[in-house]
Amino acid sequence: MIKPNKLTGILIIYCIIFYAIWAVWELCLNPQMTEHLQNPWLSNLLGDGIVKNLVWTLPAFLLMGKYAEHLQIPRKEMCRMKVNWLPWIPWLLLFFVYAAANPLLMNGHIGIAKDFHPSDFVWLAVVGITEESVFRGWLLNATIGKNNQWKAILLNALAFLAIHFPIWIHNGIFVSAFTSLGFVQIIALSILFSWSFVKTRSIAVPIILHVAYDLAVTVIG
Repeated sequence: MIKPNKLTGILIIYCIIFYAIWAVWELCLNPQMTEHLQNPWLSNLLGDGIVKNLVWTLPAFLLMGKYAEHLQIPRKEMCRMKVNWLPWIPWLLLFFVYAAANPLLMNGHIGIAKDFHPSDFVWLAVVGITEESVFRGWLLNATIGKNNQWKAILLNALAFLAIHFPIWIHNGIFVSAFTSLGFVQIIALSILFSWSFVKTRSIAVPIILHVAYDLAVTVIG
């Protein structure tokens, strides 16, 4: 059995490698691939469907198996779908109300967002699985305990915020994400996803919440 301090070292090494690989992908490799292919469907399929699952989901599930004795929620248990969904339905509705509120107030009507492309459904289908597998299923699951729940959840929220930095830098919105307080939204969502995982002991709930939010804010405009 691995000692707690050694597990901390493993988690630090994992995060360094993971964040470094993803920064290189978002800042260098993905832009080049997108420019070369000039096909949003193929770019999303290769980038989000294949590369992201290889970098995010696969290592996370392998590490969950290797360090199973350190997880608060066993991998088999967290993959179950049979949970009480009722408390989380209002959140799903709230996401769509939130996404519709801005265009309704600004334009007097809601419709499809101007920058939405049908190929976005590729990454929308993947984003919840990949990101929740890493941040809730693996990192939170390996660090949370009965006496440090909120400390682990807040630390996880900061880690979740940091993984957005490369794409913000690439898109030129890194500074504005902070000056506009947009980063607070990322932290709040991470806390919600983490809390739903802890309460239900199922990764399915944060995945559905995550997908619903991204779907709402991406499609509605």
